[in-house]
Amino acid sequence: MTGYNPNDYFNEVQAVNFSGATAEDVIIRVINTQKTLSGAEVARYAMCDERFGRRNYRRQVIDLNWIDGSGSPKSQ
Repeated sequence: MTGYNPNDYFNEVQAVNFSGATAEDVIIRVINTQKTLSGAEVARYAMCDERFGRRNYRRQVIDLNWIDGSGSPKSQ
């Protein structure tokens, strides 16, 4: 199909901690927007989230960084 251009939007960013320990210094950035979400600590099985006005989503990179329970920095 030529000319296919779906309109994708998002209005929330969330990080859910499924690890076995508290995640510290959690930072989520949606690249190419001004949206950044951070949490000093996210307990295991807890969620850090933020809702905001609808934004266009054009397959933007979402950068996630945190410190795991052993003190090691992680990112995705």
